[in-house]
Amino acid sequence: MAQVSFDDSAITSLMKQLEVSGPFADKVAEEMLFAGAEILAKEAQEQFIRAGYPAREVYKNIGFIRKVKKDKSGIKSVSITVKGKDNRGEGNAVKAFVLNYGRGKRYGEIKGSHFWNRAKEKAQPEMSRKCEEIATKHLKEKGLI
Repeated sequence: MAQVSFDDSAITSLMKQLEVSGPFADKVAEEMLFAGAEILAKEAQEQFIRAGYPAREVYKNIGFIRKVKKDKSGIKSVSITVKGKDNRGEGNAVKAFVLNYGRGKRYGEIKGSHFWNRAKEKAQPEMSRKCEEIATKHLKEKGLI
């Protein structure tokens, strides 16, 4: 449903500076991405509850995949999604999508709450702060600050 990636911020420039250092940089980038993904997943869970939805199987399965992906331009990312299926075989990600964006009258109207969109907006400052802390910590360890 969402991806955490930092491609146009000060964090990206820090990550690029660290990339010169080789495998060390991969560990730092992974730590930063996992920290950001954890923050976003928790915020998505909180926003799901605030929206008033009773579907516990959706709430419990909001999380992130502990694998860093790298696109063709070298930008690393981690996917945040809703995993699993219910006892009828319906995907929890599909339910979350409908609850976020809504559904038209033709199939039984559901008004979208945009809980996922709000979670991304609310989590962004905390994610950036946490990534800056991690980058600063590693830069100090290497004596670059």
